[in-house]
Amino acid sequence: MLEALKSGITTHSTAAMEAVGRGIGRGIFTSGGTVALQGEMGSGKTTLVRGITAALGIGNVTSPSFNYYFLYKGKIPILHLDAYRLNSPSDYPSLMIDELLTRETLFVIEWPEKLGEFLPKDALRLELRIVGEGVHRVCPVP
Repeated sequence: MLEALKSGITTHSTAAMEAVGRGIGRGIFTSGGTVALQGEMGSGKTTLVRGITAALGIGNVTSPSFNYYFLYKGKIPILHLDAYRLNSPSDYPSLMIDELLTRETLFVIEWPEKLGEFLPKDALRLELRIVGEGVHRVCPVP
């Protein structure tokens, strides 16, 4: 999956975007780490997260936009943060989630650009783009 992501992956359906997420969940993150998903609204970020979490034994995932984050317990703990509503990186510490992040926790962030210097340096950074009607692309962020 990591090799395919290096050149980018194009999807033509929600099911295909979830399949990319399952590949990430199964093939890349079998323990902790960080996945940073950037892209405009509707680009498939939460759909990709649903695939990642499904691969790790968690179902029924929704966007935590109004709650900021959800903590899921599956094969490994997953902290899913939607940073869209943060006004600036200085808002991040007020979420008080650092104590939830262990070496085993998978930290999945939507709108990671809102975290500034708080974004983990080793994050797998992916950009999701809408390239046409029902067509999306997942590419690495250089």
